[in-house]
Amino acid sequence: MSEPRWFSVRLLLERRFSNDVPPSDALYEDRIIILRANDEDEAKSKGEQMGKASSGDYKNVYDETVIWEFREVLDVIQLTAESIKDGTEVYYDLIGEEEVRRLRKAYHR
Repeated sequence: MSEPRWFSVRLLLERRFSNDVPPSDALYEDRIIILRANDEDEAKSKGEQMGKASSGDYKNVYDETVIWEFREVLDVIQLTAESIKDGTEVYYDLIGEEEVRRLRKAYHR
């Protein structure tokens, strides 16, 4: 078997409140992690396990129970780098103009 390779895995988590049915003010976390796996299927499986492990709840300053729940693996990308160091690309996607406008709007507030 070959040496495991680096993968970037994009996870989606959702925030909700224990007393919020149906949820209002939906908030999601878009998280990108890197991990080593033998293939894309293993990377996805490991990403799902890590996402589920990061689910949890806590009390906020208003004494509300805040729940973060893993929803899904959005994307898995095999990285071309053999090792991780300064400047290593850990995620990429090919996008069109509409997505560029959306990202600019989201990040240039």
